[in-house]
Amino acid sequence: MNNNVYSGCFKIPETEHANVILRNGNSMMKPIFHTNCGMALGSIFWIGVTMTFTLLLSGCSGGGIAGLVSCEGIVSLNGQPLENASVTFIPTTGNRSAGGMTNAQGHYKLSTNLNVGVLPGEYKVTITKSVPETEKDALLVQEMTAATEKNNGVIPASYDDVVVKYKSLTGKYGQQQNSDLIVTISNKGNKQQNFDLIVE
Repeated sequence: MNNNVYSGCFKIPETEHANVILRNGNSMMKPIFHTNCGMALGSIFWIGVTMTFTLLLSGCSGGGIAGLVSCEGIVSLNGQPLENASVTFIPTTGNRSAGGMTNAQGHYKLSTNLNVGVLPGEYKVTITKSVPETEKDALLVQEMTAATEKNNGVIPASYDDVVVKYKSLTGKYGQQQNSDLIVTISNKGNKQQNFDLIVE
């Protein structure tokens, strides 16, 4: 049986933390999501990927959404601000999902379908960040990022068969089935919804 997963321009071993950014038929970058939903190709793509991911989770196109309230806070990992982490609020009932990205200070602010805010209700939260597994993988990502920038945002064909392995920094918190982060958003919003993650 073939245990490799093929998508776009990369062949990815079907391991828990093998995640990369791929090109599609246009020039839009998108992530492959396995167990930990990791992302690759450097921080220059993080914001665009997160907005696309949030849009897909929301399940519909743009336009105002009535009833949104503000939710923001700080994410830390083992006592340090966690930068460039994807924060996703997944409804336990019928609401829409919401998401955001942390900055250098670990601060995030949720948006729903590209609209700032989140609907009141109960949510399971996942917080994901992956990094290259080895120094060789990290250098390869830097090379691909530079080459992609020179190629107008499209990964050059010379990287079609490249495999980059990633490892999760956030452990169970990056997995919907294992995360124990449950949050209730009030009708007034949550202004200080902080997450202090401890991962050994």
